[in-house]
Amino acid sequence: MNNNKISDATYTTLQAKYGKYGSWALWQRPAAGQKLHAVDCGIDSFAPQLADAAFRQTHLTSVGVALALNWSDRGPCSDDDWANFHDITAHSQDYKAAKMLLDTPFEGSYMTDAIKNFPETKARLH
Repeated sequence: MNNNKISDATYTTLQAKYGKYGSWALWQRPAAGQKLHAVDCGIDSFAPQLADAAFRQTHLTSVGVALALNWSDRGPCSDDDWANFHDITAHSQDYKAAKMLLDTPFEGSYMTDAIKNFPETKARLH
């Protein structure tokens, strides 16, 4: 077993305690030669796959944790588990995390807020 993979127990604990505040560095990849856009950054397409232990063992890693600034007032964004850092609305800057982490050893890492359950309501810039 690869020691850099997330165990089922760790995944389950993270989801139960911090699913609303964290996510995984997983994003849809744009077509070859295309720029990454906010619409590519949703987590919804990965939700069914994350339920599969084999998918998690292949795509999630424990090589690091991406610790981010706290979420802003998310407005109409999803409140589902793992939706943090995957806002696809037009004003979102979440795609910048994808640009930073895609194609690095940290792709598939756990991402979380610095302080749980504390929205920075003035943080959203339009």
